Amino acid sequence: MKRVIVVPILDVHRFRAFEEVCRDQGLAALVGDTTSERSRGRFSSEEMFLEAVARGDADRYTFETVEEAAAFAKDKLEILNRLGKAIEDGLNRTTTQKFRSRASQKSGPKSFSKELGFTETSSK
Repeated sequence: MKRVIVVPILDVHRFRAFEEVCRDQGLAALVGDTTSERSRGRFSSEEMFLEAVARGDADRYTFETVEEAAAFAKDKLEILNRLGKAIEDGLNRTTTQKFRSRASQKSGPKSFSKELGFTETSSK
């Protein structure tokens, strides 16, 4: 059985027993061997399985062949990169909006009296 892990490219060297099957931007997908004891079928309930995954005692996704694992890994990397790009775009929009907001604050206070139907009078 095979399992997939996704790691930063800089950490690939730490997983010598794994084979790199794809790489995209700053991430690499690695495939390595696993045992059937770490797969979903060995647990009596979904809850126990997911708890074991969270502890690192089980593999959430297992595959029979390297080819299956590589196809899964490629899809996962594409999804992760799309999500990462969406987050970056959202952060850039927020930063741009904050910059525009600060620029409008520097132009001075605005009077809303005309919009509310009031006329301004001088106190002289």
